[in-house]
Amino acid sequence: MPRSTGPSSSAAGSPASTWPTPRCDTCSCRQCQGALVSFRSATLKNSRLEDCALAEADFQDAQLPGLIARGSDLRGASLYGATLTGADLRGSILDDLRMRATDLRGAVVDPVQLVAIARTLASLLGITVGDVREGPPPPDRAA
Repeated sequence: MPRSTGPSSSAAGSPASTWPTPRCDTCSCRQCQGALVSFRSATLKNSRLEDCALAEADFQDAQLPGLIARGSDLRGASLYGATLTGADLRGSILDDLRMRATDLRGAVVDPVQLVAIARTLASLLGITVGDVREGPPPPDRAA
């Protein structure tokens, strides 16, 4: 039987509307190179990413419960709508994540990562960060 390399087709020859949703329980990836890779809507339950280069990876709407990411470059990754309950991201690079303020709910991060995430969260929440020595705060734009 031939292997399918894309979405299934209907009898009329038009492609089906969706690809199958990738699912992987207890998978392990080590030293993978996957900048811009798409895990969109995938399920990676209780899986591991170790020393992977996944800058700007797309994890939008992915189910990632129990994921462990160690030493991986997730810089600029998209986490919109991802489920990270119980995910342990300690030791990975989390700079410039694309996400909503609530998308990291349930994840575990280390103190260094929190500083990088704080810049993103401050921007998302409209918080202006400035040193007292820089002068008066900017005028309130809401008025």
